[in-house]
Amino acid sequence: MNIKGIMINNLKQLLLLCKSLLLLSILVLTGCYDAELNNSDLQNISIDKAMTHKEPIPAKLVKETDKAITYQVHYEFQEEQWNNPEVLSTTRLQFTWIKPGDDKDSESLWSMRLDGSDLRQVASSKLLSTPTVGAIDSRFPIVRSPNNRYVAFAVKTCFACSERRILDLETKEVIIAPMGGNNPDFQWMPDSKSIVFNAEGLMHYNIETRKGEYIRSRYRNDNWGSWHLLDKGKKIIVSLNEKRYTYDFNTGELLKEQSGSFGSMLYGAHLTYDKEYWIDSANQGKYWAKFETPNILIEPVGRVGVCYASLTYRAPIYSSYSKGMVVSMPKGQKRILYLLPSPERSRAGNITLYNVQSEDLGRSY
Repeated sequence: MNIKGIMINNLKQLLLLCKSLLLLSILVLTGCYDAELNNSDLQNISIDKAMTHKEPIPAKLVKETDKAITYQVHYEFQEEQWNNPEVLSTTRLQFTWIKPGDDKDSESLWSMRLDGSDLRQVASSKLLSTPTVGAIDSRFPIVRSPNNRYVAFAVKTCFACSERRILDLETKEVIIAPMGGNNPDFQWMPDSKSIVFNAEGLMHYNIETRKGEYIRSRYRNDNWGSWHLLDKGKKIIVSLNEKRYTYDFNTGELLKEQSGSFGSMLYGAHLTYDKEYWIDSANQGKYWAKFETPNILIEPVGRVGVCYASLTYRAPIYSSYSKGMVVSMPKGQKRILYLLPSPERSRAGNITLYNVQSEDLGRSY
């Protein structure tokens, strides 16, 4: 072979070697990428996929009568990512419900927009029954924290037991909080780091330290009953013997004493979301009243159940209905019925509002 032939042959071998090295580099890089993808990146892609914008399908008009408008809520299984900006761009309703295919004891936690669209599962029945199986106590609202990450609820684990639980939607951990008493009356502090509730006395419980402090004696030692946090947790108002006492939450200083009493949700007297109004269960029925002047009844309210939610005075009232959820509108407007698709049980229970937007809270009806 002459020199020219040898050089051509060597050049071919060199090109073949380069191709082999290039192919090997691609395989190595691909392998590394796949290895990383199977770990942290795969989780990020899953979250990104969950947060992908998808236009909600509106509830379908079924019929309209002189008294009510009925809609069928669209159902396709979707999970709510608690910090998804698309999902949490609007005020939402939160409630318990048994989805199609589940048995009659498998209540899970759901949410949807106020117009009956974008139905999503917040927590499965299995997660709500962790660590001990029990029935969600239907008398008490399931309350979301202001940052939307935590859910506080009560579970009946025996005939006379009402276990307080706090679900972390980020870690899926269920925190068992101190028990005691009947109505927990969960009320969150505005920073979502702590929550106040009844547990053999008034408990201020820290989510981060998992420790609670009994604070009832900070205000008074006699037999006061119902209470509410006011002014974003800076104040607390308590009810005793047809009088109302407002205290500084941290110091216990008495700020105001007024005539008039109020009840907790257990006894049928409910504050609106803005804490400006309530529905008083008077002898002659249920009436709107301003919370500052509870003995002055403003106007009658239509029929509402044990658990319901309303933003403010003369706003729609969302409550349970045998086939889903009923929205009692201000006087002169038709009721709205949202039908939830489940052959086993379609009633929405433990209804609350969360992620409330200022435009909804300030709306006039």
